[in-house]
Amino acid sequence: MSFDNYAIYDKMILGKPRTIGDLTFIPLIHITLRAYYIFSLFLGMSISPEAFIIREAGGMISFYNISDDATLAELLSNIMSTVDEE
Repeated sequence: MSFDNYAIYDKMILGKPRTIGDLTFIPLIHITLRAYYIFSLFLGMSISPEAFIIREAGGMISFYNISDDATLAELLSNIMSTVDEE
């Protein structure tokens, strides 16, 4: 038996920045909404962190990839496309 799998919404977005002391953390979050069809329609959603951007008070910016699913170039291109949409 097989089932159909449809990605309705699949996007990486920048999360809300959080400041702790002199550090500002900005998460890069991957959101996926899928529809599965076997005998009827089922919806499933996943939210997973992909990376963190950390900005220090002095202006130094660090990028930490916490998932092996995407390369650094893919993550940076998703950040740029998200900024262009806003």
